[in-house]
Amino acid sequence: MLTLVEFLRARLAEDEAACRAARKDGGGGWNLLVFERGDGAIYDDTGNPVLTYDTDPETGLPTRHDLNPLGARQAAHIVRHDPDRVLAEIESKRQIVRAYDNAVTALANTEVGTAVHELMSGSVNSLRHVLQLLLMPYTAHPDFKAEWLP
Repeated sequence: MLTLVEFLRARLAEDEAACRAARKDGGGGWNLLVFERGDGAIYDDTGNPVLTYDTDPETGLPTRHDLNPLGARQAAHIVRHDPDRVLAEIESKRQIVRAYDNAVTALANTEVGTAVHELMSGSVNSLRHVLQLLLMPYTAHPDFKAEWLP
């Protein structure tokens, strides 16, 4: 039976694989270039355009695009969540999972009824709650269990 921690680790591994696949040469983030007239492009870490678009000056809507009909706000959002940033977020979440694992191990090595046991029990409960919150983006995944939510 899959545990909350195993589930979260698997989702983080999937996120990391998708990010690394989006980084063609394994380096740098994406960049957004927007011109005054409203057209622009998102470039990957190799300098190749991921998406280009023109904007109709009257409507503000994309008039020509190479990959997707995105406007400047949507393109800026994509660039803000480039692979480098997402990989940093994945690593920070993995460190939280490790902190939980360490707290569970420490709790198992304390004597029930002692102050240290009470302290570690509180730490485990707090970190488990944080893990439950980290699960929220994955609720639509077929392996997700509603009982894992806070």
